[in-house]
Amino acid sequence: MMLWAALAIGLTLIFATLRMWTEFARTVQRVRAEIEHAREVVVSLTDRLATVKSKTEEVKVEVGVLARDRDELERRVLDERQRLTDLEQRLEKTRPKSRRVDMGSEDSLFG
Repeated sequence: MMLWAALAIGLTLIFATLRMWTEFARTVQRVRAEIEHAREVVVSLTDRLATVKSKTEEVKVEVGVLARDRDELERRVLDERQRLTDLEQRLEKTRPKSRRVDMGSEDSLFG
């Protein structure tokens, strides 16, 4: 009877060990799959980061060009505004006194 009990306990231990080993193998396989997926995500995000960095550099260059263009246009506007003011003053000086508009008043057409 002792032999049968020892055999039963031995078989139970072997069965439990095989079951734990099988569960361990499944867990290892699942963890490996998750690690591989994480690697793919890292590679994908690294590629995306590189793309975003290159686009950022392109935008910085474009912003620089646009800022220079804006500054040039602003300078031209100021020059043309000064030119217009000069022409308005010349026009007022050439008009007869009866047709002049006071350049300094609130009702000024040119100020």
